[in-house]
Amino acid sequence: MKNRVFSHNSKGFTIGELAVVFAVAAVLILAFTPVIRHVNQRQVKVECDSNLKKVGVALYMYANRNDGRFPPSLKTLYEEKYLSDKTIMNCPASKTIGTIDDPDYAYVPDLSLKTADNQLLVYDKEGNHPGGGRNVLYLNGGIVWQE
Repeated sequence: MKNRVFSHNSKGFTIGELAVVFAVAAVLILAFTPVIRHVNQRQVKVECDSNLKKVGVALYMYANRNDGRFPPSLKTLYEEKYLSDKTIMNCPASKTIGTIDDPDYAYVPDLSLKTADNQLLVYDKEGNHPGGGRNVLYLNGGIVWQE
């Protein structure tokens, strides 16, 4: 008696079985697409938040060395070497690429450390984040997401 490992009678997968497998895979992909999109949007908000934190630290360093006054523009932070990474001025959610000369963030000039803590200091320009909302850096150093 021969011990056969493979049977010559096996037929493999039918086209119908393969179609069912592909249909299940397609349903799973469609079900997880919104979750993946949400995770990606959250990641972009966090990256934007991180950029604003770096800008905030540089602004405070500048103010501490300049009698409590903030710089006249964000570009000053680069000119005086408080920031070196040029990608910080690019909001990852924006459709445009922010630069030192044209950042994706709006800055409120002519403020000092004596200004009220709830004053906006730096924030996302309008339209940076699809679906609305923006990250805002307040003078007290807090960053808040506003819808």
